[in-house]
Amino acid sequence: MDNISFEAIKKGDEKVYQFVFNELYEDLCKYAFLYVNDESTSKELIQILFIKLWENRLTLNIKTSLKSYLFRATRNACLNHIRDHKKIERLDDVYSELEDDMLQEVSDFENMDKKLIEQKIDEAIESLPPKCKEIFLLSRKNELTYTQIANELDITRKTVENQMGIALKKLRDKLSPILFLFVWYF
Repeated sequence: MDNISFEAIKKGDEKVYQFVFNELYEDLCKYAFLYVNDESTSKELIQILFIKLWENRLTLNIKTSLKSYLFRATRNACLNHIRDHKKIERLDDVYSELEDDMLQEVSDFENMDKKLIEQKIDEAIESLPPKCKEIFLLSRKNELTYTQIANELDITRKTVENQMGIALKKLRDKLSPILFLFVWYF
């Protein structure tokens, strides 16, 4: 893979693009797997990389060989994925702590107050978009891992992570007034 290949891609030569894809796809997936340790995530990251290569071909300025560029871009995509995944795990931890704190405080309330809080939590969960809600419930109620959810719903783990991130943010936003009431009450 040399800059001649990239110049042909830059000019819109789909055959060269397909050739580069066929030549490098598996090697790039294996390389990505070394970072993310998940086959479906590796494949998804490489597919996105090739899509971006095609979409941005006119504005990219590749100074190395195309192969070197794609391996470096794969590394960067994997590191970004790992960073983003850690953010989602932190959101998950924050939600778990929030949930634990809320349930602990709820136990101090009378049963009626506990029922009201549970109702608010249930309403917040019900207000989630359908896919977010389904993934959230599989994670929280059924205690499935992200990989198990991805397999059960026939989606990628990245999609599960993204949907959980959305669900946790929406729940945190929706339930924050309840936390304010807890603080005010005590």
